[in-house]
Amino acid sequence: MTRGPKRALATALTLVMLGFSSRAVFTTMGLTLLVYWLLSAGGRIPPHLDGSVGMFFLSGITLVVAATFVLVYNADVMLGVLTRAGSVFSHLVPSIRTAVAYPLANKFRTGMTVAM
Repeated sequence: MTRGPKRALATALTLVMLGFSSRAVFTTMGLTLLVYWLLSAGGRIPPHLDGSVGMFFLSGITLVVAATFVLVYNADVMLGVLTRAGSVFSHLVPSIRTAVAYPLANKFRTGMTVAM
């Protein structure tokens, strides 16, 4: 087994406790884990990992958790992008804001729902 995901999460939590921005830390951690696992799926890195069913399960769970961190911590940025994109259809802007603002009210619940 690899210790990469555990080390990334422990490092991220330590940096947040030291006062770094949680958005920057968890977005960087999520993107790093996504790149790591997506590159290893192509056989580029690391060569010592085998292709067993356990590794398939571990990589899948790690990819979902990393993508969830990126989505949850950047949902307000996505709201801005969606609002600007929806401004072409001005009647859709209120519904877009409501659709994105509700999940932002409770990030933990949203993250757990997306992960499930």
